[in-house]
Amino acid sequence: MRVISKKPSQQQIEEMLNNSHETLYLEGIKNLSRKEISRYHSKILHRDFKDDNFIILKDRNGSFAGMAVFHNLEWDTKYLRQNIARIELITTNKKATNREGIYRMLLGEIFSTCRANKVRLVFLRNSINNRILNKFLTSIGTYPLSVLLNLYRSFDGMEDKKGFKKKTYIEIRRPERKEHSRLEEIMLDGFKNRLLYEPLLNVTDVRNLYRQWIRNDLKGRVKEVLIALRGEQITGFVAFDQLNIDGKKYGFVDMIVVDRRFRKKGVGTILVNEVAERLRKITKGIFLGTELDNAEALNFYMCLGFCITDSYYSYHIKLDNKI
Repeated sequence: MRVISKKPSQQQIEEMLNNSHETLYLEGIKNLSRKEISRYHSKILHRDFKDDNFIILKDRNGSFAGMAVFHNLEWDTKYLRQNIARIELITTNKKATNREGIYRMLLGEIFSTCRANKVRLVFLRNSINNRILNKFLTSIGTYPLSVLLNLYRSFDGMEDKKGFKKKTYIEIRRPERKEHSRLEEIMLDGFKNRLLYEPLLNVTDVRNLYRQWIRNDLKGRVKEVLIALRGEQITGFVAFDQLNIDGKKYGFVDMIVVDRRFRKKGVGTILVNEVAERLRKITKGIFLGTELDNAEALNFYMCLGFCITDSYYSYHIKLDNKI
């Protein structure tokens, strides 16, 4: 095997993804082909990452054997006060006969670079269906911290489906500047995330990261943030945007949080309704994410007609592990 640390062209990345074995993120969304998903990811990978973020393995014939893309998480490192990296993609050729060996080489190269940069923790999201990589990670003493789920709801026939009918007894509008701090309070009190269970991270630091997350959304990182009010009381909020996947537009919910005091009173449903109403004429549907152990959120989304499309193990790899 030959290791190459150079960014391929977008066309080369797309070709490698088309010929890879692993399930790609969002591949489970209805009406999206493997080629469309590969083209979407190749554009992002080529646009957002540099030469030293790529590791390409080629066999003795010069053919693609495996690829990994990783980078340091500057934002997470700043707020969590730990040097953290993330593996955005790790994949092998679907014709490869020694996939475990390819994973070992790719991860070995990544970990060597990360250790040189004093990275302590590496995040990796891997499909539950990728048993070979999951087994290999377990063999080096790494276990998933949580199971991440993608859910999708098509807008086909939306008006006739339960949970998407328009309701008006709670006011929906954009937040005013003076209300931003209240959204932070709701976020910190009600949001659940796997980082809270990582023993290497300080809970206060994780909460500061969450606080910055909603601040960035309010500053325009996503297309829209809406709040739900009952009288003058903010009962919850939703942040959402759109993705263009090879010419097909989809809505996605970045976060939705309801004040604990107003849960199971229809606030979350009203917020989802509003997002659906605003997006249904210009997108094909909505997708969002949650965690398997967040039963309350999962049941809520499924009652509104969302279906699970993909499931992933979320690994936090500590670099005292040996390969």
